[in-house]
Order: sequence, then structure tokens, then C-alpha cells
Amino acid sequence: MKHRPKKVHIIGPFPPPYGGISVHIQRMYYYLKFHNIEVHDSHPVSEKQRPDNVKALTKKNLLSFFTKPDDLIHYHSTSIRMRIFLGFVALINPNVYIHIHGASLVDQIKKNDFKSKLLKLLLPRLNVISSNPEIASYIQSRLTIRSHHYYDAFIPPLYKQEVVDKVLRSVSWPDSKYVISMGGWFASYNSEDLYGFDIMLQTLHMLRAKGLDISVVASVNGIKDKQLYWSFLEERDALSLNQHFQLIMEDLPELYPVLIESDLFVRPTNTDGNAVSIKEALWFEVPVLASDVVSRPQKTFTFKNRDVDDLARCIEEVLENYTKERSTFHSEKKFKHPMIKEIYGFK
Repeated sequence: MKHRPKKVHIIGPFPPPYGGISVHIQRMYYYLKFHNIEVHDSHPVSEKQRPDNVKALTKKNLLSFFTKPDDLIHYHSTSIRMRIFLGFVALINPNVYIHIHGASLVDQIKKNDFKSKLLKLLLPRLNVISSNPEIASYIQSRLTIRSHHYYDAFIPPLYKQEVVDKVLRSVSWPDSKYVISMGGWFASYNSEDLYGFDIMLQTLHMLRAKGLDISVVASVNGIKDKQLYWSFLEERDALSLNQHFQLIMEDLPELYPVLIESDLFVRPTNTDGNAVSIKEALWFEVPVLASDVVSRPQKTFTFKNRDVDDLARCIEEVLENYTKERSTFHSEKKFKHPMIKEIYGFK
């Protein structure tokens, strides 16, 4: 930016619960907490503890944005109503950014209802940040906006041994030769299990039937589709896999201790955005296997989306040929996100 804003307002979910967007915001906050920023937590849990300069998002502070034309507003969530609201704020403030982490904006503008038409009308006033190369390409080629920026949303955690010890004490680790980690919500997309808990369960059953001593540990961010969740539990029980497909339902302070202890991280989603968890696993040198629904980062192994046979084949191949070597230099790795300087104007 040519001029540093008076203040940066970051809007979006702040943990808990832990997910790709909320973890990104949390880590950005801790990196910037000595700068002039304010985080507005859009998650509705009012009783949770928030650090200084992190406030619950309210109608009052939303309306106050109309009186702050010199501040920078950075919105991370997917609500079309919020995007429309910020489009109106952008009529008087040129520094309003909406951050696109997944397919939500593309899905919203493809609809032909009133909100979709209004959003498309206001988009030329908004700055857009994309975290996914396919979505970035679509936005650049199809939409008229004030400015477009593409950044990888990944911000690695600071490795702390006390955090690792705390997390691993809270997890009942399976006694298996191989442990696969995964994470996500119990949620649906296009009438399918968005995060692939169902196909991972089927794959685990298939591999154990072949004699492979393997278990899955999954960190669950939350339950958006209760029927999907109960169906998973029933199927897990029917397959006698309760001890070998463990769900971590409590909010973990960090996911990386689980990643470090696992032999493979799997991301079997049927659609995806930036997939911060993949970048985190790769940062800690854990092998990663993901669905081929979008382009994946270098060194990521892929399988055919929703194909249980191919998922099982790839898991066997990766575990057999790419065993993870334990690293000891995590605390020495350094990282700095370019968006801090280029968008926020902070050094």
C-alpha cells in the first residue's frame, strides 16, 4: 500500500473452534498484535475467552465502519450478506478487502437471485484477496473489481514443546503400526460428505481387512450436518472400528502436534480452498495425500476424488515408500507473510 491505514480491522472467526480460516486469523493476530489492529470475531460463541484487541462482532462495530474511511477492513468469512454490507462500506472507503479462501464467492455470483445481483453490482468497489489459484484465475478473468491479490493463506505455527506435550496428553493415541491424521467438519457439499469422513472410514475398513495395522485420528472442528455425523458413528460401530477411527471432539490449541506424530495426513475433501492443514503438514515434513479436486501444493500426493479403491491404493503406496523421518529443527524455521507489508503496510 502507498499509505498505511490508521487501523486494520480483521473480521472472521477466531478460535475456538479451530479451522483453516480461524487458525489463519489467530496466527496473523499473534504476528501483528503489537501493531494497530483489531480483530472482530464473527463466531457467535460469546462466552469464550478472547485476547486483547479481539472482540465479538456486533452490529454496532459493523455500523461504525461507515465512520472510518481511513481504516483498512479485511473480511475473511463467506456470508453473502456481509459481503454486500461491506460493498456499501466500500462506497466511501477504498480499503475494504474480502478474502476468498474457497469456492463461496464463485458459487454466490453464479446464482441469479437478488442478493447475487446486488453483490455483483457492488464488487467493483471491493478489493479481493484469493487464496486459491483456480479461484484467483476465475476472478481475474470474469469479474470487475477494484483490485485483486493472490496470496497463500498459510501461516505456520510457532513450534512449542509444551504445546505438543499438552495436545498429545489429551489424545488417546491408537496402538497401531501406522496412524493417519485428518481433520475437518461434519458437513455436506453437493449432497456428499465434504471432508470425506465416510470414504476414509470405508478405506480404513478395506485396509485393515487386508491385514494392514492402521488407525485414523481425526480432529473434528464441529458438526454442521448432524445426520452425517450420526450416520458416520453408526457405520463405524457396524464395522467395529471404534478403536481404530478416533474422533477428537474437543478444541485443540493446535493441530500440528497430531500431524507430527502421524505417519500420513489425508485430506479427502470433495471441494477445497487453500487447505491450510496441507501446508501445515508439509511444513512439518509429514507426507500428505489429498483428493484431486483442485491443484495441490508441491510434494502432495493425490488420489481420485471420492474413489475409495484409489484412496486405499495411494495410502498403501505412500506408507510403504515415504516413511516420515522425525525432524528436530521445527523451532528454527522462519516465516513471514508478504500480505503484512503489501496490504496492511506494516514492516
